[in-house]
Amino acid sequence: MLGRWWPPAAWSACILVATWIPGARLPHIVAPAGADKVVHFAFFAVLGFLVLVAMRPRDAWRAVPWVLLVIALFGALDEFVQQFIPGRDMELFDWIADVSGAARSRRSKRPNARRSLNVKRSIVGSTPSPSS
Repeated sequence: MLGRWWPPAAWSACILVATWIPGARLPHIVAPAGADKVVHFAFFAVLGFLVLVAMRPRDAWRAVPWVLLVIALFGALDEFVQQFIPGRDMELFDWIADVSGAARSRRSKRPNARRSLNVKRSIVGSTPSPSS
C-alpha cells in the first residue's frame, strides 16, 4: 500500500523541512518580490501531481475535490506553524499560492491521461474513417 504513496509522503516531508527552517538559517538570496510565492506554487503543484499519480486512475478524478481540500489544509497547517518559527511568518498569500499550485497539478495531469487513452485506442484498433 505504501509503495505508491511514498513519493507524495516524502515530498510532504521535504515541504515541511524546507518551510520550517528558522529564517536566520536560510541563505540570503536576492530575489524579486513575490518569488517565494512561485516556490510555494511549485512545491504544492508537485505534491498535488504526486498524490494524483499515486491514486488509482478510476478513483483519482472523483477524489480531486477531497485531494485539494486535504492539500489546502496541509498548506494552512504549514503556514500556521510558521508563525511560531523564528524568522518566519504566516502569510495568506503563501497559502493561496499553495492551493493554486495543487489546483494546477490537477489540470496538468488530465491532458496526459487523455492523450494516453487516445493512443491506446488507436493502437487497440480504431476503425479507420472512410476517406472521400
